[in-house]
Amino acid sequence: MNIRVIIYGSLLRTEGKRDFVKEVPEGATVRDLIVALGYQPHHVTTILPTVNRSEVSHNRPLQDGDEVVLAVMVGGG
Repeated sequence: MNIRVIIYGSLLRTEGKRDFVKEVPEGATVRDLIVALGYQPHHVTTILPTVNRSEVSHNRPLQDGDEVVLAVMVGGG
């Protein structure tokens, strides 16, 4: 499956770009994609994913053609 990935903020651009297509196996989840991009598994929960412009769980299964946006959660006060 081909997934369009867009990375925002301070996340390391593991593919060298902010916007690219990544191939993942059938049945892959958002978490699987994040790890496949080279982010450490213990950092997954700090990454806020959206799929097709909707905030989703890291366990959401991906479908061919999905657009996944990844950003770091930030807080303030």
